[in-house]
Formats: sequence, structure tokens, C-alpha cells
Amino acid sequence: MYFFESPGLVRRFTPSVIWQIKTRKKKLFLTFDDGPNPESTPGVLSLLNSFNIPATFFCTGKNVLQNRHLYDKILEDGHTTGNHSFDHIDAWKTSRKFYLENVTNAAEVIQSSLFRPPYGRLTPMTYQYLKKKYQIIMWSLLSYDFDPDIDTLKIIKTFQEKTLPGSIWLFHDSNKAKVKLHKTLPFLIECYLQKGFVFESIDFNKLKG
Repeated sequence: MYFFESPGLVRRFTPSVIWQIKTRKKKLFLTFDDGPNPESTPGVLSLLNSFNIPATFFCTGKNVLQNRHLYDKILEDGHTTGNHSFDHIDAWKTSRKFYLENVTNAAEVIQSSLFRPPYGRLTPMTYQYLKKKYQIIMWSLLSYDFDPDIDTLKIIKTFQEKTLPGSIWLFHDSNKAKVKLHKTLPFLIECYLQKGFVFESIDFNKLKG
């Protein structure tokens, strides 16, 4: 079973986590995970530039160190960034100490108060610690652009049916997601721009304000 939307029970027990931006205005928040990636991120930046819209990139520290010029380009283009750990590790499969050290290592190269856990997974202890230092951002809709078994039409149909004002869309600027992303995202962006929606990046200061 694919959960394009996170189960309501999960949201209920994580009150400090942002799954949806509270707004009645026609605003959407496009996010990308796992980059920067030299095979995918330049194309994503070009796509965003063609529509003149901002996004938020949740980057891994390792990829930032390997592709610093791309990380700088993300910021130069007016997008915001967030911490996605250093090595894209799973909080359910590592010790709390190691996980938090990994996030701290990423923070040395990603100056952001936003955090998104890889795989959307946190333990109760890591959640309690990280919510004090970061605004934890999850998603309203997960595209599964990395999954070869998901049909592109299924992604488009689900997003069209489930998107609401304030929805946070999650795509990936990674090799696995590259083809499917470019088959679905341009269509969805154009569709919602025509409906009068605007895209905004996620800004920590606005969230806290």
C-alpha cells in the first residue's frame, strides 16, 4: 500500500511537526529531498526557473560537500534549504546518539533551522530533541517519484485529487526520481498555476511568526 498522504494517526501524535502549512490562500509548497545531485538538481533548478517559482531543498550534508557549487546555486536562485541528515540515515535503525551526531554534522554545511528526517522516520527520543532545535517539516503529499512501480498518471491523479491550499509537495532531486519527476511535476505546476495557486518556499521565520 502506498501512502501518498501520511496517516492521520501519525500526524496526531506529532503536534510539533508541520505536515501542511496553515493558510486559506491558494499557496503550495514544493520541496525536494536528497540532493544536491549533479545528474538531477540542475534540471530541477532549470524547471523552477522556467516557471519562476521557489522551492525548498532538503539536502544531505554529504551531497552538499560533494556538490558545493550546486548547493550555492540553489541559494543563489532564491530557494530555501533544510537539513536532511549527513548520510540519509534511518532513525529507526541507528542509535539516538549516532543519529543526532549525523544531523549535527550536516548542520555544519547546511545553515538552516528546517529539518526533514530521511524516510520520514523519527523515534520518540530523537523527535523530542530535534523539535527544540529545528522546525520539523514533513509533507502533505509524497510523489513516489523514486518508485519504478508507481505509474506517472497515478501520481498526477492523486495530486490533483488531494492537493489543498497549504499542501507541501515532496519530490526528489535524485537519480532514481529524475525521469518520473520530469514526467509529472511540470504538468502539475502548470495545472495549479492555471488554477490561481502560487508556489512559495518554506521560511522558518514566517512559520514561527
